[in-house]
Amino acid sequence: MKEILLLLLLGFSLNMDAQKMKPEMHEYADGVEYSVVRVIRNKFTQYGNGDDHRMYIAEKGKRFISVAMEFSSKSDKDEIIDFTQIFLIDKDGKRYKVESVLQNKKLSTTVEKFEMVLKAGKTRTYLIDFWASLPKDEPIQRMNVDGIDITFEPED
Repeated sequence: MKEILLLLLLGFSLNMDAQKMKPEMHEYADGVEYSVVRVIRNKFTQYGNGDDHRMYIAEKGKRFISVAMEFSSKSDKDEIIDFTQIFLIDKDGKRYKVESVLQNKKLSTTVEKFEMVLKAGKTRTYLIDFWASLPKDEPIQRMNVDGIDITFEPED
């Protein structure tokens, strides 16, 4: 059983490309900042346009996009992070909505939970999946977070 799981993980990792971003903090709310940590391009996604939870395969030359974002609170109160207000923006200005959110080291019972509580004084990383199948070589450098466009760059 362990061998099968290892082979599956290896297969998924070969179909994924993760690009680390330059650390740049942006303000989300009073005392809460965030940064885009990584942009991940996947050949496969389990999330899509319905509740069927099937595995979807990107068209030839395209990849599904996930973004790892880190939120950090220096506030003395909890903050709700509303992921319905986060959009990926492609090179043509088209916006893509969030399809699923997973919190680092904590699997939620529902991936459709688009509001997460960031506890006061804590730092959390969230993996955000977008239902976006984009050309695999297209640079991903723009998002809209709570009505504000941001840009980010890959590390050298």
